Formats: sequence, C-alpha cells, structure tokens
Amino acid sequence: MQTITEYSPTAEKHRKLANLHPWDILLTGDNNEYRCTHTIKQLKQHMQPFQYIQLSREKNQGGNGQFILKSIDCPNKYEEKCSAQLLNLKLTTLIENCSQKSTNIHILMDITSLELDAILHIQHICQQEKYRLFALYTSPAKYKERKKFKLQLNTIAQPPGYTSLTVNSTSPIPHIIILGFDSGRAERFLTQYPQWQFEDIFAIYSSPAYIKDGERMALNANSWIDSIPEKQRLSIDGLNPSGVYQQLQKIYTEKKRMDIVPLGPKLMLLGITEFYFSLPKNEQKNIRILYDFPQPTPGSTTGIKKHYLLEC
Repeated sequence: MQTITEYSPTAEKHRKLANLHPWDILLTGDNNEYRCTHTIKQLKQHMQPFQYIQLSREKNQGGNGQFILKSIDCPNKYEEKCSAQLLNLKLTTLIENCSQKSTNIHILMDITSLELDAILHIQHICQQEKYRLFALYTSPAKYKERKKFKLQLNTIAQPPGYTSLTVNSTSPIPHIIILGFDSGRAERFLTQYPQWQFEDIFAIYSSPAYIKDGERMALNANSWIDSIPEKQRLSIDGLNPSGVYQQLQKIYTEKKRMDIVPLGPKLMLLGITEFYFSLPKNEQKNIRILYDFPQPTPGSTTGIKKHYLLEC
C-alpha cells in the first residue's frame, strides 16, 4: 500500500484529483452526509466521462441484508439487489459494462461512504481482475459530540463471503480490536463473547489521529482497555494503514490465528484488508473478522477538513 497523499477541499485540488488518473469508475456507498455528497458533486464537475457506481446494503438488515448495486451517470442504467455470494460477479460485470473496458481499469473507491464488508468485496475483485484501485477518504472538520450521537448498529457477525472455518485451538486466540469513537460499541463484542480473556485482547488506536482530539475521543470511549496488558495497547499513526498491516502480521506470525474487530477509522481499516488479502487463500480461514454493520446516519459530522488518497 502506497503513501497517502493529502488534498485540501478546494476547487483547484478537486480538479487535480479528478485529473490525476484516467478514472474509469467512481465507486461509493449510499450516505447523504455532507462530506460524501459534496465530494461526489465536485469530482463530477471535473471527471469526464463520469461513470459512477453505488454499492450499499439493505437498511437495518445487517449482514443478512442483500447488497444494492446502482449505476449512476453510466451509459446504461442498472439497479439490482444481490447476495454477497453473487456480488463479486455482478459488480465485475457492471464495472466492465460501465467502463466499456476489461483491462487497465482505474477505480476510485470513496471509502468515506463504504462499510468494511463492501470494501472487502471491492478489493477482492480488483485484486482478482488486476484493476488499479485507489481509496479516497474525506475527513470531517468536526465530529458531533459522541454522547449526543447514537450509532445504529446491527447483529454482530462475520461478513458473508469472508467467513472463517471453525477450528479447534488448544492455544489462546488473540482478539484485535481497532478502536473507534463510539462509547459502548466495543463492549457489545465483549458481552457477546464472554469467553474472551483480557490478556488475549489487543487494542489498536490512532495516534496521532487525523482529526483533532481523535486519540482522546477513542480512549475516552473505550475505558475498558485499562483492563488489558499495557503492552497490548497499541498506538499507530491514523494516516498509516501499513502500520496496522505490519502489526497484524507480527501478531499472526506468532499466533497463527486471530479475531479482528474493525471499529476504527476508515483509513486504518485498509490496513486490515491489506493484511487479509496478503495471506495465502488457505490461511485466510485462520482470520475471523467480526463486524456490527453500522447503519449510515447523516448528521454525525460537520464540514470537510481534507481528502486523503492512496493506491491499494
């Protein structure tokens, strides 16, 4: 994964970003947050032709919901619901139909509005089909006070299509939790899995964070980490997904299995997917990803601070 490039949210920088590569597809989620919709509008002014695909999930269905695929501003309008099992095939076909190409395809994936399970599918497709994939993230100027904002969560489960096999293990399995900013969210996992021991939990948080007071917000929302060994409270630069990859690789080399709970900042989640897809296919079954499929809820942030771009 390459170094992150930062862009200010100005018309000049949007033009530069739009012309950086011959983008064939802009791929986003379905989120009406200002920072999501404004970025799309700005890129649309400068990306020609503008081929835009939206990937989202049925609302309030969590991991059981079907994916919804829409082509927007593409030559042929398309909308379909499909299962996780069919998503890779359907999305590959739609990308090639919209771009009218099968090779040398450049995709700009706006992870601001995409959840982890969708990002997993997109990266898998791009790796398999050898598309060039770039991730774009737009950070807010400010997060709403988290005590006043309640994230809508669903049942904890493994992302369909990326389910590990159940294998008996005689040694303790490490549980890696990437910390977010929402109080009580990580505790839902500790409650669902009471057999987890604090000495087997690793907590990763961003420091320095790419938003003001981000480190403080994450630690205040997760006071339970005082119960785990200090050496397992790991801080990693929030703008360094490869740091997350390297830490996961280090733990996996020693333990050979792990649970990963991805609750943290989007850019750090890219380190998880980089690690997962770096493993041979027969070893991916040793990684259990547990997720709570949050529902996009507009109004949790205000303004735009910066755009971040990197090649996956």
